[in-house]
Amino acid sequence: MIAKPNAIMPLLEQTSGGVFAELAFERAPFGISLASAQSGSFGRYIAANPAYLALTGYDVETLRERSIHDVVHASRLPAALETLESIARGDLSQHEANLRLLCRDGSSIDVREQQSLIRDERGEPLYFLTRTTAALPNRAADAVALRESESRYRMIADYAADMIVRTRADRTRSYVSPASKKLLGYEPQEIIDVDFADFLHPEDRAWVAFAYDRFLTGGERDATHAYRLRHKNDSYIWVEAHWVAARKVPGDPFADGETAVISILRDITERKATEAQIALMACHDPLSGLANRVLFNDRLHEALALVESGAMAAIASIDLDDFKGVNDTFGHAVGDALLRAVADRLRSCVRVGDTVARLGGDEFAIIFLDLRASGDATSNVSRILAELALPYEIEGQRVTIGASIGVTTAPVDGTNAATLLKNADLALYRAKGEGRNTYRVFEPEMLTRAITKRTLKNDLQRALAAGEFCVFYQPIVDLQTGEVDAFEALVRWRHPKRGLLAPNEFISLAEEMGAIVQLGEWILRDACAKATTWPSRIGLAVNLSPIQFEAGDLTATVAEALRFSGLDARRLDLEITENVLFLEDDRTLATLADLRASGCGISLDDFG
Repeated sequence: MIAKPNAIMPLLEQTSGGVFAELAFERAPFGISLASAQSGSFGRYIAANPAYLALTGYDVETLRERSIHDVVHASRLPAALETLESIARGDLSQHEANLRLLCRDGSSIDVREQQSLIRDERGEPLYFLTRTTAALPNRAADAVALRESESRYRMIADYAADMIVRTRADRTRSYVSPASKKLLGYEPQEIIDVDFADFLHPEDRAWVAFAYDRFLTGGERDATHAYRLRHKNDSYIWVEAHWVAARKVPGDPFADGETAVISILRDITERKATEAQIALMACHDPLSGLANRVLFNDRLHEALALVESGAMAAIASIDLDDFKGVNDTFGHAVGDALLRAVADRLRSCVRVGDTVARLGGDEFAIIFLDLRASGDATSNVSRILAELALPYEIEGQRVTIGASIGVTTAPVDGTNAATLLKNADLALYRAKGEGRNTYRVFEPEMLTRAITKRTLKNDLQRALAAGEFCVFYQPIVDLQTGEVDAFEALVRWRHPKRGLLAPNEFISLAEEMGAIVQLGEWILRDACAKATTWPSRIGLAVNLSPIQFEAGDLTATVAEALRFSGLDARRLDLEITENVLFLEDDRTLATLADLRASGCGISLDDFG
């Protein structure tokens, strides 16, 4: 299988149970490669299948660092670039030619390449799709050479599966093979005197005429193009036409006057459908039909090019709230249907020209173009939030879900793609942290806070080993007697640069990192040991985090702290928050029961 950096394979693998990927891409006997047709990255490789990699000796990662400038031999590069530019302009729909490629080991190989263009839904050039095979003798040229034997030529022409057409220098036809019946539904005599332009698809007439004129006057020996021809039943089929420049052979019964071109036509409708499917999957999410990350990034760079010209754009980063709960409750089939329904609602909320993408899981993003003011984006996002919050009816289930959205604007917040994506994510995290089902607009202090948080994370990893934590004890007084009944253990962090930090500045961070388990064990051991120096009537209260119930063995941790210190379990009161009760799983309930059975007290702290 091809390596995961390949842009096509993860998409192919998600369709038709992987069967299409195996047949149409991975096991293709010929090379398939995808290269950028964008002006800023023209000719840069995006993806390639195993046959292409085997032919050239590259691996996917190395090839994605190359462009055709690096792989096409210098002697053939100018012509190759000219051809690609003609295809991108629309002068050609497809081109086939012999090329020499430079392999990774420094050797070269002669190949036959056929290039076609993949456009996005707006008709803009997106990728070049190239089919590559090792150079073999040209079958069409060999067929022409057989005209030296009249009987052999007649047999080949009349019985060939491909349709063969001979055209004179004045562009009239002297011969149409019987395969025309199978290809187009017409007998040869029905079309031999008909102008072939009448059969061409209207969108193909101009460029085919241009390519044919260039072929006749350019001195090429052969050329291959793909275009659409009208069938007798009025449908259109795709054909691959191989044109061979030829001259009259004395005694040739098919040549009436000098023969200019022999055309060999083959039905490639099914192959074009396959290529269209590959192109669709290369830039769209197969579940929702939205743009995928590859196309989203391309559109973002296009948007930033407009921003440089004075336009304004915005990015919205969207996460569905508690989507995992939907999957857990109703199953993944309902979850997938929900994602499709969300995609439909997002499409309905944007204008033509805006881009909606699914980047993975329940993560979506939108590029808003041509904004007149930064407030335009927030009004759009408010409408999206309201639309997504409406109930969904999916497979007989009523599902309600919200979303958190982060918004950033260009050029106000930046003109670099990576910076803007990071800003949108920071705003999204703020929205999630402030209650969800809301949106936040990026502010510079979000970046400052993120940098501070990252620094504290690094410091926290070494703080325990460095002994930077200490425990303070707050008295718990009996209001009736006025006497101290117990002390509550409260942790502080003596940060070497920021001084003494209160729990609200690092406990949530420790929980997020999972460090709260180790920190909680240390607090419990230290506090129990300290409590043994107090009068026996004085109790000890220690706070527990919900994370300590989910990770590690809390019952064993408490038992070890009591055993190590010698503290009577009846003097220890463990304070939990209501969030522990929300866990509602058998393991949490069993842990609470075991702690209570050991003699420890259990108190509910910070209720509400």
